[in-house]
Amino acid sequence: MTGSGRVNGSTSTMAKVPLTPENDWQVVCNDIKARMSKMYESRTWTDCVFLFGTDQLVPAHRNVLAAASPVFAAMFFGEWAESDGPIRIEDIQPETFISMLKYIYADDINIGSFDDACALYYAAHKYTLKHLQEQCLEYLRGNLTPDNCCLAFEFAEMFTETDLFDACLLVMKMKTREVLLSSGFLTASLSTLHSLYSLDRLAIESEMELFEALERYDTIRNKKESLENAESDDEENHISDSNIIPTYFFDIKTKDEKKKKDVYVFSAAKVEEKNDGTKGVEEKNDGAKGVEEKNDGTKDSKPKELERITVRDIVKLIRFLTMSFEEFARGPAVSSLLTQSEILSIFMNINHPQTKVLMPSGFSTKPKRTMFQENLMGKSRNLIKFRFTAIECDNLVNGDTIQFPLVYGGNYNWRVCLVLTGNSPDCKVQMDGTGKNSRVKFILKIKLLFKTEIVIKREFNTKGYYTNDYYNNYGHQTYLGDLGKWEDIKKNYLDNGSLTFDVELELLTP
Repeated sequence: MTGSGRVNGSTSTMAKVPLTPENDWQVVCNDIKARMSKMYESRTWTDCVFLFGTDQLVPAHRNVLAAASPVFAAMFFGEWAESDGPIRIEDIQPETFISMLKYIYADDINIGSFDDACALYYAAHKYTLKHLQEQCLEYLRGNLTPDNCCLAFEFAEMFTETDLFDACLLVMKMKTREVLLSSGFLTASLSTLHSLYSLDRLAIESEMELFEALERYDTIRNKKESLENAESDDEENHISDSNIIPTYFFDIKTKDEKKKKDVYVFSAAKVEEKNDGTKGVEEKNDGAKGVEEKNDGTKDSKPKELERITVRDIVKLIRFLTMSFEEFARGPAVSSLLTQSEILSIFMNINHPQTKVLMPSGFSTKPKRTMFQENLMGKSRNLIKFRFTAIECDNLVNGDTIQFPLVYGGNYNWRVCLVLTGNSPDCKVQMDGTGKNSRVKFILKIKLLFKTEIVIKREFNTKGYYTNDYYNNYGHQTYLGDLGKWEDIKKNYLDNGSLTFDVELELLTP
């Protein structure tokens, strides 16, 4: 055939039909992605349909779905495949299901919000679309904020997504104050609060911040429960909106485990109503699942539901002994979260640490939390200031090190540490780093505080030059001087096992 339209010397009589997306879209679409997308949009040759609610139908193609998902493959072509009637979907919203289909047909991923990512992840998890799951997780990790990290934490915990879980914990540690003041905190589960309040490193100045946040949480929670109880009319099977678990949080299977059909049904899940009027699944105080232990020490083979965490369990995690007498008197002492006997016991222990009066049962006696400092890397600065609290310092001995956060300045990564050396250890200050400049002039100030008071109990101040190794750009560890005898520091500045430092590093490059 030639370009003139002749076949074997004769003129072709085939009529030319204009190519348009409406009639010959297969020819107009130049790649497989465009063709698959057009096939989905035009609903051409569909051979299955999904039903949402009572009348919303979403058609699709069995072969395409089966090629993307082993779950769909089992549904349509497995031993227990069903071919009659629409497939009812009750645990995924139609908009989310359509977004999933667009990914299956054309690799199109369009996530518009945090909630969209959670819902789409659930759909991808249900139908084993691993790459789509990872894209949703990437969106969640990249859009974590103090306001949504509590929701994301619960989501990650439910689906055992450890990277997202760790990222949420990092936000809680780095942005604790913002998390406590967020709307997301007020709607978080008690289990999430338990995890947050159990952390040893938080970006707070005082336990009062944790206590005041818990008071706000408890007030909102009580109002919500009162409203729900007033609206329930004591109907035995009543399910309020707050009792309906988000659809993308639970994979509820109604199929017989023997039959490998993929029929998933979501129904409004009713949260168990306790005798005390509160709601929730049971959870142990330590937050862990397990079997019931009898009084005789033997364990019941029947699994026990998690014992429900209460606000009282969270109160016990607050480290009241690190508060000043005035702080405690101003806040917790006049709060309904503590009983009068608990208030008296805590007062006695704050005012007289050597008192024989015991702390209330189950209340924390842990030392002050570490003031979490994020890795102070980023834009190179010439003046770096930060406060650092090291915990569990009371048992340090010769050879142990207190490592300060890594910081960046003067085009160098700097690491300051205190090293205990000698039989009756001296506390020596050392600094090393890596960088590009051959010579950096610095001034380092370390102020050792007691109970983070403004009054400085001891100050270390030095200046000098730092020179790196010409061959490998690694600086030599530099001995800067002594902070003092370790025994003296422990005796005079240790606060419930913790030491707090104000650090200032000034860098002047030649």
